[in-house]
Amino acid sequence: MEYSEQEYLQAMDQAENRRIRQEETIRSLQHQLKHEKQQVASVKQLADQIHMEKDSSMVMFAPQPMDSNVCEDFSSLLDDIRTWSTKFSCDTGRMSDFKSDNTSNYHQVVPLCNDAAGIVSFMDQYRNDQSLDEKSRKQLDKMRKRHFVRGRASFVMIERCFQSSDIWLRTAYLEAVHRIERVLSETD
Repeated sequence: MEYSEQEYLQAMDQAENRRIRQEETIRSLQHQLKHEKQQVASVKQLADQIHMEKDSSMVMFAPQPMDSNVCEDFSSLLDDIRTWSTKFSCDTGRMSDFKSDNTSNYHQVVPLCNDAAGIVSFMDQYRNDQSLDEKSRKQLDKMRKRHFVRGRASFVMIERCFQSSDIWLRTAYLEAVHRIERVLSETD
């Protein structure tokens, strides 16, 4: 079977077009590979920096407790707060005035209340409830104060514990950890 010159040229053009597309695909894949290698190298460099910083620091790491032990310690602290809040709020009178500059702190414990007046109203909700007898009003008032005090104390304790968790890290080490976290969160 013989091909005409035109068929021959057409077949050559198709072959050339395939070759060009394959070369473009190869270049694209090589570019992607180069990009991935750069990301891997960047993460490796950050990990090496952290490792070098850790090795050169004088910080001695104690044995890490099990999660269950940490939970038990927090539970023990929260039990202490529960006991303390019961004693603290046994007075059925009004709680101290709520300062308006601490409203955002109170809002973290009682999200439904947006201002100091809302907190006072929330705390005194049962004080004037005529559908309840005096004993029930005092008991509910005491319980509400106790729960507020317990919630606020627990919130502050846990926030302080976890907020300062990076304090022991040197600045360079901390920045490297944050960069690695950012790189890892951005990967697909």
